[in-house]
Amino acid sequence: MNKNTFWMLWMIGLLTACANNPKLSNEDYKTLTSREYIDVTEVQVLQAAEEILRLADGDDFKIKKLPQSLSATRRWRVYIVLYYSWGDDNWNVKTVATNNNVTATVQISTKEGYIGGIGYINMDGAPKTMIHGDAIYDLFWARMDYLLGKRPDWMTCEMSDNRIKQKIVWGDNSTLCHMLNIKDNIPTSPIVSSRQ
Repeated sequence: MNKNTFWMLWMIGLLTACANNPKLSNEDYKTLTSREYIDVTEVQVLQAAEEILRLADGDDFKIKKLPQSLSATRRWRVYIVLYYSWGDDNWNVKTVATNNNVTATVQISTKEGYIGGIGYINMDGAPKTMIHGDAIYDLFWARMDYLLGKRPDWMTCEMSDNRIKQKIVWGDNSTLCHMLNIKDNIPTSPIVSSRQ
């Protein structure tokens, strides 16, 4: 198979995969990106979010903390034979407290450039794109739930990948689970003790 045929088949496969995934409405997206936690503080919620990112790849995240928010950027690079890609993953977590509840929201976006085969895209001019699909949010909130004492187990990348294979969730989880550039460490214990 020549190089042009390979890239044409790769592009058709990519477009087919995108066409088969459902579109997220604004309401679906809002549901995916926010959670309400009872009997925890904003500090604990932001501490849990920071812990998730540090466990994933703490050396590469640049994290800025404010009293009610956390923003983080991770620059990454992947080299595979004749292909080189690079990009920035951007995370923003915000909290709002009311009475005994804390509402947490997360926004995840990425910006990517690559050189390979017959293509070159420079990341500098590329816009940030939101992560599509619910897989990354499913993983993020499962890990938040564990750290905040609302779930008994830590969702691993393998568990997340299996949920994608079983079509329980769909989309990309590589901002927390890329096998080539994420460490994906496991915490020793939750931040908040379980109240179950």
